[in-house]
Amino acid sequence: MTQKEKWGIQNFIFGLLGGWIFAGIWFLFGGLWYVTYIGRPVAKCCFMIARFAAKPYGRVVGTTGDYSFIGNIVWMLFVGIPWIIVFAFMAGLCMITIVLAPFGLTYLRLAGLAAAPVGMQLERQMEDWQWQR
Repeated sequence: MTQKEKWGIQNFIFGLLGGWIFAGIWFLFGGLWYVTYIGRPVAKCCFMIARFAAKPYGRVVGTTGDYSFIGNIVWMLFVGIPWIIVFAFMAGLCMITIVLAPFGLTYLRLAGLAAAPVGMQLERQMEDWQWQR
């Protein structure tokens, strides 16, 4: 079984555990923010979190170099704190069993991304054989 197949199975299980619901919610929020011109940077962050919630395995979060401390503080005050609580709660639910613990860690990755997404981007993770070169 290749790494991409493993990531596909993990993404499917994570989607069943609420990932697709959260992706839909973030996509809806992004659409609402995109209606206003001033909210388009916020919409971009919402769409990025929606993509990550839909398929978290096989992706890593990197920086774009356009990090904005003030933008992340404003994001944290208005959007981030409630979502950190929600994702931490979901992580706690998944951590109850040993089998779902990796998915709990994925919810913690989502909480970290929801805390400060301004200046972040999603990148594809390399397969195992590419790391060994």
